[in-house]
Parts: sequence; structure tokens; C-alpha cells
Amino acid sequence: MTINEEKLTERVWLEVDRVGWLREDVRAYTERTFQKRGLALLTEAELMQFIRHLNSLPAFRC
Repeated sequence: MTINEEKLTERVWLEVDRVGWLREDVRAYTERTFQKRGLALLTEAELMQFIRHLNSLPAFRC
């Protein structure tokens, strides 16, 4: 994993927290969308696509 991929992965987790997803939600999305079981397997372009998707979702509110 490159430094840029590490930073993108950190950004994904920040967005995941913002929208209130669980680890299971992340795995389900990556399997459904990219046919990969986790973030570590995603390319830089796929991580960017995932971030764009998460950014399009509303923030989780308690």
C-alpha cells in the first residue's frame, strides 16, 4: 500500500464514521461494488470512488 493509498484509506474511515456505517457495511459495499473483501485490496482509483460515494451520503444523526 502506497502512502497515498494509506491516506485515502484513513479518509474512507473518517467518512464511514460520518455516515454511521459499520465494518460490515464497508465489507458489503466493497464486495458488491469492487468484488473485493476489504479496503486494503482497493486501488487508489477505487478508494477515490468509495470516498465520492460516501461523500454523497447524509451524515448519521443520533
